[in-house]
Amino acid sequence: MSMENMVEVARQLRMEHGYQGYIHLKILPGSSYEMIKRAMSLANRVSINIEAATSEGFNELSSTKNFNTDILRRMAWIKRLMKKDENLAPSGHTTQFIVGAAPESDSDILKRVNWLYKKMDIRRSYFSAFNSMEGTPLEGHEEPAPLRTGRLYQADHLVKSYGFDLKELTFEEDGNMTLDMDPKYVTAVSNMDMFPIELNTATYKELLRVPGIGKISARRIIESRKRGKQYKSLEELKNIGVNIKKAEIFVKLKNSYQTTL
Repeated sequence: MSMENMVEVARQLRMEHGYQGYIHLKILPGSSYEMIKRAMSLANRVSINIEAATSEGFNELSSTKNFNTDILRRMAWIKRLMKKDENLAPSGHTTQFIVGAAPESDSDILKRVNWLYKKMDIRRSYFSAFNSMEGTPLEGHEEPAPLRTGRLYQADHLVKSYGFDLKELTFEEDGNMTLDMDPKYVTAVSNMDMFPIELNTATYKELLRVPGIGKISARRIIESRKRGKQYKSLEELKNIGVNIKKAEIFVKLKNSYQTTL
């Protein structure tokens, strides 16, 4: 009934009130194929929250829903419908994980995220820290460290936007990332055999592996090199947006080391 009510509100907004703005509709686990199709015909984006990375973790959170049939099967339906008709939910679909509610590591979560991007065409994953609430079955359950979701967002960004392979990321023995440093810096320090790289000859992919160099500054370096520019100082890099405090130990300029770790 809740899913039907949400779709009906969206229908009234579109059909009766002429609303042409952005609508993001939540798809409830277990929703029928036809109801999902109706929702997608009205919404710019839809999402079904996966909550956990594994079926075992999902079972810790719900005793009435099934991970494979109520969540993953519905995601597959959404993907199928989008392929059939590009006008259905043109902004795609997303999902959300509850971090810390189930006994799952950062590695478990990121493996599932990576799988969803490849197999379900998910546009984006969101991470929400678990909060223990009185009067619920998980009352008193330990809450995750405040920085954990932030590190997951950073790691997800490296994979989704920077083209990192999940195998490149560095995890502790328990499968979690360290909270002390961002995952790009940790990964670089853990692979110092790759560095320092010569900034004036490095490829775009190599530049993106350097802490302190983002996509914009990497493109600026590549584009300026095509015009004959050769970088000779860290100050020049700073002027194009490079965080030189992070980058200096990982680069060489004209074969000159900038500093040592």
